[in-house]
Amino acid sequence: VRSGDGGRSWSRAHQLTDSPEEDDFPHVLDVRGERVLVWTRFRAGSPLRSFHRDASAGVVRATSSDGLHWSEPVPCTPADPGDRYVEILPFAFTDSAQDRLYVSWTSNRPHESGDILIHELASAPAPIRQLTASKRSDYDAKIIPTGRPNEYLMVWVSTREGKADIFVSRFHL
Repeated sequence: VRSGDGGRSWSRAHQLTDSPEEDDFPHVLDVRGERVLVWTRFRAGSPLRSFHRDASAGVVRATSSDGLHWSEPVPCTPADPGDRYVEILPFAFTDSAQDRLYVSWTSNRPHESGDILIHELASAPAPIRQLTASKRSDYDAKIIPTGRPNEYLMVWVSTREGKADIFVSRFHL
């Protein structure tokens, strides 16, 4: 969507994904003029009302220099050939200098309720780091650099107290 008159009028919406799969939970980030889009992709016919239990879910990303033409989606989360894990709610973020790009997501890899995982989106496969460890669900992380070297602030939702509450924590990479 673009405006050529200072926001008085806008172009029509442009469809970004057109695949047989179900695409949901997008997050876009501008990194030095390149747009990075991450989202959850479910297998076609996925029961979306039960998305938090759908093990066909994985996180993918695409990039664009103009916001109209996008690269082919590539997986961000590790392969799951047996469809055992739910990987949802991605969030892309950078370090303070925008030199390193990361993605966080909610996964049931550590345990069935879900925790927040991250890894760097580098050219070589990067290790996955687990940021939360709760017996209840931790999900929907939002992360920003604090301005201190390698330090980040994360807010997320957790049901660790028996109901949904928002938590905050600092961590280092």
